[in-house]
Amino acid sequence: MMTRRQFFAQLRRRGFKKSRMQLTRVALTYSDDAGVKVTLPKGHENTFHIMGGHSSGIYILANPRTQWGTHVDPPALGKANMLEVCIGILDGEFRRPSA
Repeated sequence: MMTRRQFFAQLRRRGFKKSRMQLTRVALTYSDDAGVKVTLPKGHENTFHIMGGHSSGIYILANPRTQWGTHVDPPALGKANMLEVCIGILDGEFRRPSA
């Protein structure tokens, strides 16, 4: 299972760096030179937001109570948690389903 520390190290390996403009005080935003931004809330890994690129959107851990965002079931995708799913999306392993 990927930890937050490993996740941010993976982002840096892919050319992302901490964004000079953070989107919110309760999350960390990293951006790359192509204009793709990844925002991960502080304190939990059940959601992330990608802006720019082919898979822009808000991704959340699948649950029946939430009616917004793109619901993701990491075990169904062969991943241990949402951080691994985010890296997979950035690598082009998964694409956001069309609405």
